[in-house]
Amino acid sequence: MAAVPGFQQLAERLIHHLKQRVSRGEMSERSLARLTGYSQPHIHNVLKGSRTLTAELADRVLQLLGIPLVSLLTQQELSGVGPPGGAVDFLPAPVLNGSLGAGKPFPHTGGETSRYLLPSRVLSAAVSPVVVRLDGRENSMSPLLEPGDWVLLDRSPMLRRRPQFGSAYALLLGEAGFVARCRVVGAALVLVADNARQGVDVPNPVPLAGRNILDVVRGKIVWVGREL
Repeated sequence: MAAVPGFQQLAERLIHHLKQRVSRGEMSERSLARLTGYSQPHIHNVLKGSRTLTAELADRVLQLLGIPLVSLLTQQELSGVGPPGGAVDFLPAPVLNGSLGAGKPFPHTGGETSRYLLPSRVLSAAVSPVVVRLDGRENSMSPLLEPGDWVLLDRSPMLRRRPQFGSAYALLLGEAGFVARCRVVGAALVLVADNARQGVDVPNPVPLAGRNILDVVRGKIVWVGREL
């Protein structure tokens, strides 16, 4: 069985995770400082490695950013059994609370303890990835996506700013979640559903004037898993 990593090793992984998110433009050192209540120079020095990441700051970051502690563990550490050669074939992804689509309240982050193991090649290719289950009534993209499917969301700001009809996206309209293909046309977001007999009406088109498209397009669906 793999040894349980100590705090120092987990702290290094958390710092690496935060530095990646900063480099991808998902957050800044300033926003992280404002969120945690620490000064920007302190956060900068922690990420740089010249200051120690304390347990108190680590706990605050994990809680406020909704990062499950298990996401810092390797598959070998989670199961005690690693694949041949020590390679990690699967990694854990955080799972959003609630179900996606059918006009239900959009699933939320924060405090989730569930995880979904995905092939590392799939997970590593996504930006700020999260897994969520489609609602039991979400059939707008059937047969591509079926009610109850597990999907992986790539939350890359770049992909969300330029959605294309060739992919499906998780959408937040008001407080409700929907799934559809979409594309920006003029000053509006045009939605397309594959299933003409969908059970829930999707607002369409969605005006974007005075609205940040990132508040509407919450993620691109890049992987789907189906329980058999």
